[in-house]
Amino acid sequence: MTDIIIQAYQVLEEIKKSPHYHTINTLNQAIPEQHPDLVEAFQIAKQDYETIMAQGGRHHPDFKETVKRLSMAKTHLHQQDMVKRYLAAEQAFETEINTFLHALAGAVSPHIKTPDKWGIIHKGGSCHVR
Repeated sequence: MTDIIIQAYQVLEEIKKSPHYHTINTLNQAIPEQHPDLVEAFQIAKQDYETIMAQGGRHHPDFKETVKRLSMAKTHLHQQDMVKRYLAAEQAFETEINTFLHALAGAVSPHIKTPDKWGIIHKGGSCHVR
């Protein structure tokens, strides 16, 4: 059992060496420093949206206005070059992880479900004996 844990930590260290992982960490710290107003506006709009959804959802009187503010805040934030690079690195990193998971699952059993290149786990296959 300890061998498996040690190997898991070794895999984790290899994952941390990924350039996409380093880019994500660097930009995750830099974005709030470079664009604090946009990040704060997005967080407030997101919190307002979650409150509206908890109180009445689509039937709440402020639903349309809140969704519009959230959409605008997200658009302004995602138009920044740093955020675009962050999202691209995040997507590339997710692809790396999914590729690794697919290879690992394939080595164990062909019946283990893993995400495809779009991150979707399809129905079919199982983990029980047939």
